[in-house]
Amino acid sequence: MFSLFAKFRSEEHGAVTVDWVVLTAVIASIAGIAFVSIGAGVEQVSTSTKTYVNNAAETIGELQASVFQ
Repeated sequence: MFSLFAKFRSEEHGAVTVDWVVLTAVIASIAGIAFVSIGAGVEQVSTSTKTYVNNAAETIGELQASVFQ
């Protein structure tokens, strides 16, 4: 029984698998956190750009209306 435990303890194939699983989980977590952080920033920039474009379109429309009166 003791020799079986010693053999199990010296075996490293399972340990390598656990290392890869942990490494993959860490990378996936970092990617998820980055995606959420970047997503909020992109949404804010998109909203600001939309506002600027809409304001520019309104200004151009007002200028055209005043020129062609």
